[in-house]
Amino acid sequence: QQPSGAESPEAEAERHEAADHLGTALQQLPAKQRIAVVLRHIVGLSHAELAEVLACPEGTARSHVSRGLDRLRVLLAPDEEMLP
Repeated sequence: QQPSGAESPEAEAERHEAADHLGTALQQLPAKQRIAVVLRHIVGLSHAELAEVLACPEGTARSHVSRGLDRLRVLLAPDEEMLP
């Protein structure tokens, strides 16, 4: 029996698979978009901090994040051929 709070082997495998899939999708983004998305949504930088790191205006940093997220949505969308 698993300790309370521990995830099942199936749940852990699914989590690892999802993380691998996300990592693969992130690698397909242009570098500025990938860096912007990771620093904003994983590291937690503000748009102002992100702009400083990327050495660009804040609006440009926001654009890199937005375009990166839009591309990730496409890359991570379920394959239509697999739908019933």
